[in-house]
Amino acid sequence: MRNKLFLIFLLFIFTTLIYAQFTENFDGAVFPPAGWVANGVTRISTAPQSAPYCVEFDATDDALITPLLVNPGILTYYHKKGTGNYQFYLQYSSSQSGPWTTIPGYPMFAGNGWTQKIEDLSAYSYIYLRWIPQTSPPGAKIFFVDTVGVAPGAPVPPSLPPIEVTFPYVGVHQMNISWTRGDGEYCVAFLHQGIGMPLPPVDGTDYIPSTDWNLPDTQLGASGYYCIYNGTGNSVTVSNLLPVTNYWVVVYEYNGTGLTSMYLIYGAEGNATTLDPTVPVTLSSFTAQLTHQRFVDIRWTTQSETDAMGFNIFRNHTATLSSSYLVNPYMIPATNTSVETNYNFLDTEATPGTWFYWLENKNINGITDYYGPISITITDGTNSTVVPEVTSLIKLYPNPFNPDILSLSGRYELSKAENVNVAIYNLRGQKVKTLASGVRNAGAYPFTWDGRDDKGDACSTGVYYLMMTSSGYSTTRKFMLIR
Repeated sequence: MRNKLFLIFLLFIFTTLIYAQFTENFDGAVFPPAGWVANGVTRISTAPQSAPYCVEFDATDDALITPLLVNPGILTYYHKKGTGNYQFYLQYSSSQSGPWTTIPGYPMFAGNGWTQKIEDLSAYSYIYLRWIPQTSPPGAKIFFVDTVGVAPGAPVPPSLPPIEVTFPYVGVHQMNISWTRGDGEYCVAFLHQGIGMPLPPVDGTDYIPSTDWNLPDTQLGASGYYCIYNGTGNSVTVSNLLPVTNYWVVVYEYNGTGLTSMYLIYGAEGNATTLDPTVPVTLSSFTAQLTHQRFVDIRWTTQSETDAMGFNIFRNHTATLSSSYLVNPYMIPATNTSVETNYNFLDTEATPGTWFYWLENKNINGITDYYGPISITITDGTNSTVVPEVTSLIKLYPNPFNPDILSLSGRYELSKAENVNVAIYNLRGQKVKTLASGVRNAGAYPFTWDGRDDKGDACSTGVYYLMMTSSGYSTTRKFMLIR
């Protein structure tokens, strides 16, 4: 359950289930793109429809296969022939490995020069597509494909419900609820106090969640089940519950949004009972403060401990425990004494911004409790008059980053006046952007990168490197740009 925010972000970026409109021109840093399959085909830079690459087919078993298209509408793509007059198929299947069925109207001849083809796929759902040649004379270049686009069709209900509703953490007044996703674009979870009969969700209804049980939001019909989650994730933490009370959960999958939402009426259920208010650890303080090096010093004090295993620290950019992640590499052992005990942990990885922290206490009897959150704001140090002790490059964030949402940020520090160079390089080792060059005085220097090269052109999705060098220091950091 840790690092869930990062995993959800990667799932959003690299998912192989295509529900919404997209265009793929095969110009990214990786080929084939995430979710695609390239059997024998190659990516070339000779006269593409969309620079710098297109896909070339030159053998009968060459094939280019899409990710899963859940509810495709209109398909567009460009094709052209190489030498001779050659035909190709467009086929579909419910599996990326086949068997394949030819779409009506194929095979067809590849065009003279780039020709756009439009197909209405609204009659299909949950399919893969593949392009494949009909014939292949020795040495001939059969045809080329580029700039594939799919517009979404009308939403269809998912086919697989969520499963395995579990409760990784159950406390006195709150609980964390987790489930394994089905194949819907979104999922929605409802909570009921005590045993109750859920009703199926209604198509075209937008259920509004609340994780505060004292302030419930949308109800599922008149069933007493209130919405506690609506999104693309697989967990939620609900607060302000009653102690020693049984709560029931039901989770459904759906596609589309708002008036176009289509629900799978079969859900997954589970239940758990909140704990008795008696707690094994009496905590008298839990604080965070910024050190001279702009690290976060987290301190807590217990007045007594009974049957405690140890403590963990969780961190998040928002005050949401369910999407926080563990920051200490090893559990901090408890002392299990009846006298006051002081603990501390130094978080050296937190970047500039506002952070929320939770303290987790684990009991040898399997009871887990959380304290917090407490928050602290870390500045970038640009207004500090203190000379850094060492020359260094501070951690880049966010990583991965989308420059259309937030630029890549970082900071380098110089312990003395010296010549410094900070630059961005692509996977080919080509410099794309200079961020700093020349002599700088001792101090801290923040920088940002908006994803554009020295010419002002937008760089494509891919892996890049930031290199910093000075008279006695050199380091390289890898990061990913996603558009």
